[in-house]
Amino acid sequence: MDEKLRFFYRKPEEPQKIFECTQDWKTIIDEMAVEQYQSFLRDAYRIDLPGLTIPGLTDHFFRIYGKGNVDERKPIKGTKDTHDTAVDFLLVLFNHGRMLAEIAYMEQTLNIKAYEAFLKNPAQAVDYAAKLEENSGAIKAMQERLDRLLRKEGGEIEFADLGMDTKTIETVAKLQKELRLITRQYESLRSQQVAVENNLSETMTERAEEFTALQHFFPQANIKAFEDIESFHRQLRQILRDEMKDEIARLQPLITFYSEEIRRLEARIQESGITRSISEKIMSQCVSARQRLEELQAERDQLFHDKELQEERAEKMAHLRELAEQHRSAITSVEETVTNLAETINAAVTAGKEKAPVLKIASKDLPFGTEENTSEGSAFKNLVIYDLCLANSCPIPVLIHDSNILIKIDNAYLEEILRQYQATGKQVFIVLDKLESVSPGTQAILDDTTLMHLSDGHELFGTSWSKVAQKATDEAKETEDHGEDQ
Repeated sequence: MDEKLRFFYRKPEEPQKIFECTQDWKTIIDEMAVEQYQSFLRDAYRIDLPGLTIPGLTDHFFRIYGKGNVDERKPIKGTKDTHDTAVDFLLVLFNHGRMLAEIAYMEQTLNIKAYEAFLKNPAQAVDYAAKLEENSGAIKAMQERLDRLLRKEGGEIEFADLGMDTKTIETVAKLQKELRLITRQYESLRSQQVAVENNLSETMTERAEEFTALQHFFPQANIKAFEDIESFHRQLRQILRDEMKDEIARLQPLITFYSEEIRRLEARIQESGITRSISEKIMSQCVSARQRLEELQAERDQLFHDKELQEERAEKMAHLRELAEQHRSAITSVEETVTNLAETINAAVTAGKEKAPVLKIASKDLPFGTEENTSEGSAFKNLVIYDLCLANSCPIPVLIHDSNILIKIDNAYLEEILRQYQATGKQVFIVLDKLESVSPGTQAILDDTTLMHLSDGHELFGTSWSKVAQKATDEAKETEDHGEDQ
């Protein structure tokens, strides 16, 4: 990092802005958004590991009371981590970010977790070679059948001699089918027309004098009544005759249309070179054979496609298993690195009096600690050692340990912890509320490195929130007392 000191601050009332200022905090040099400031820090601290971010670092190593990342039993966890995401962040710190990204991509592509791919036996592969061989035989047999149908059979015309393929035959077969349908419709309409015309030509020629003969046998018959009935019938026939003429007028255009369609279809069939007398059975068989051949060819294409997909998935599964093995190896390597370094630092801090903590990533209850000693002081000491291990071996530019961490640790270890902070070569900010019974060496280090003392009149943000609240309470009480006096 550039050795030039630069000073920044943020106002509580404007948390999304960062101000660069002079050392005395009085003059603003520049203003930037939080995202710009994070980008600046990445460049300034040369943080270039894949997947490593400034928010991730602050979330895990700015251990401030109330943030939720001061779990002395599980120091690997940040404020919102699950055990798995905490492990992933630890691997990112040791430059395994690309591997994790590749695993995530492969898991999404294959819809399976890496550990499942590692443990699960490979699925039984489909024997596409056998299926393709079977399909090839079926295609060959169907092609031979189609070839036979295109040659002379039983004296029929040889379609191939006419320069026709199965596509042409299929078209003609469709035309013939359409022709049969149109012909039936034409004949039905023509029958209706003939029936109407026959009904129209029928006439009733009976006249009143023809009923006179009835009087010879039936003297009492009322011939006038018969004449009236006949007159009514003539009126009905006239009405029906008019309706039948209308029906003939309606049917005639339809008959003409279907007649023209029949001529058109016959002309198209004639143009194809195949006469209507050619066996429709042979043509139908040609069409069916052609359709089945196309189905088999489509099935062959699908088999090739599925075979490629299976081979591609098998390759990806094999690669995911390799990545899962790399993941396990990476975890083992990180465990060994941190555990070995923790042993060295713990020996320095405790002068070899206490067992060193061990990193066991698979343990969700105590991933870093000493199983034989689970006291509070030991747990907080282990948390500090964990951060020191990572600060010494990973690109962590800054550590922050609040007073609620160091106050729990035996004062006898504080001096060496401060020396270990200095040995990292990183920026380390600590807060100590009380300095009681500290060694001269501890006091000397604190005197040399203290940035500020907080006390009445020298609050961190220029004022004490609790005392402002107390002042307001006192003023309210004073006002209340004054009112009672009145």
